[in-house]
Amino acid sequence: MQNLLKFIQIIIILISIFYDVKAKKVCYEMLDDDINDGLISVGDMILTPEQYASLFGNSSSMRRHGLAGSFRRWPNGVVPVVFEDGFKHSFLKRIKSAMRYIMRHSCVVFDWTTKITKKQDHILVKSGNRCASLIGCVKKGAQNLILNSECHKGNIIHELLHALGLLHMHTAKDRDDWILIVWDNIKDEAKFNFKKYTKQVSMFDTSYDYGSIMHYGINSFSKDQSSPTIIPLKASKKEKLGQREKMSEGDIIRLNRMYECYKEDDDQTYYYDEDEMMVDDFSSF
Repeated sequence: MQNLLKFIQIIIILISIFYDVKAKKVCYEMLDDDINDGLISVGDMILTPEQYASLFGNSSSMRRHGLAGSFRRWPNGVVPVVFEDGFKHSFLKRIKSAMRYIMRHSCVVFDWTTKITKKQDHILVKSGNRCASLIGCVKKGAQNLILNSECHKGNIIHELLHALGLLHMHTAKDRDDWILIVWDNIKDEAKFNFKKYTKQVSMFDTSYDYGSIMHYGINSFSKDQSSPTIIPLKASKKEKLGQREKMSEGDIIRLNRMYECYKEDDDQTYYYDEDEMMVDDFSSF
């Protein structure tokens, strides 16, 4: 009987190790052409060395690699898009729906109909083991947007906003005024996802946003999947950290100010509908 119990314990340990390794592989997986370009993976964000130095480096590197130069906007707000072959029609429809959602709330245009050359800057939507994107328009030619069937519509919007230049909310330089990071509850291999920016990133005259689609959830990367890793210090009961349902009002304002969409400082040009819901299932990460 004791031998049987030991055998069962060994099997359980082996299974847990297998899934832990598998999870790490998914978390850190990057495409070969991204690795060859010397890019750095920080969770679902793929950064150039200049961007990484701007966000997390020392003061000298920040002066050398200013944020304004590291996070390029797409010219005129037009983002050429090419889809890798092999996506199922239903998933391709989901991706385009996420793009249309952003276009409906901004002057940004995702263009997947115009033929382009390989040398032209564009997003190449590729299949991978996670949801991940570069930040802004940073590469010459194709830059990868990695998606798979587990990426729900809200996740795709999150990654598209990265591709447009928006960063995570919970790592803002002033985040300690708004949230408490519970480091002891975070998986060791995921702690880099909570590293705070060393330089203030422009919020385009908006405040810290608990409801942002770019914010992590309360138990994101929790060791036991339930203990909190982020505790809000000022949030109301209405605000849901880590929601992947829709862009917050702040998200819409920041995106439109970034791309200078508003006319004569009219922040109502692309309005926020509090009652708007997207018909899809969602998950935060």
